Amino acid sequence: MPFGDSQSKVYVSIIDGMLAVRSSESDAKAVKRELKNGTVIYERRYKTLEGKLKDVFFKSNDFGGKKWDDLVLLIFDGTDHYQLSMVFPGKYSNSVLNTIKNVDFNSTIIFSPWTKTVNDKVKAALFFNIPGQKNSVPWYFTKDTPNGLPELVPYTVPGSNDTKWSDVDRNKFYKHMIEHDIRPTLQKVWHSPVASEARREEVIEPLDTFTSSDPEAIDDLPF
Repeated sequence: MPFGDSQSKVYVSIIDGMLAVRSSESDAKAVKRELKNGTVIYERRYKTLEGKLKDVFFKSNDFGGKKWDDLVLLIFDGTDHYQLSMVFPGKYSNSVLNTIKNVDFNSTIIFSPWTKTVNDKVKAALFFNIPGQKNSVPWYFTKDTPNGLPELVPYTVPGSNDTKWSDVDRNKFYKHMIEHDIRPTLQKVWHSPVASEARREEVIEPLDTFTSSDPEAIDDLPF
């Protein structure tokens, strides 16, 4: 068991560069965290999660007057399922989408979140590591080798001279890739129909923010 706890499905998020799983105040290993709405929750934090990728999909959320999308990974360790959710678009989710076409879905994967602040700018990614291999799985889509990934489109807001960057075309590309390429491939690996979008019993407040006005977001990696 990657986390050492037996559950049929575990809901996982990424908080402060760590994998977080909801727990309770009575859990001596849990970390206390206050949400933006003032609610206090308790979570266990982990550096990595190990298992095979079974499904990946986008999920729309509407909670507390906020609407956002998540990229969700369904991970199976041979016993339990782990549902890892990341805000899309976001630094963690974008790193997954830029990597996933290079992933061998027959292999066990170590999922490792990473974050670092450089010159007041937060860099973050979710790495895919194969046990026994030194380097993480490389990105398929990069700035130097985009492989068909649409470029960010510059635009200006009326009354402003600041240039902003739209990721609308790129996000449509990502969603089409997941639905028409990645999920059918996973279906063949697992020899079973890919289920429709999974349902979460809980909604976790999104913390992974991303600004589409950042043209360097595609290269937000430590190397």
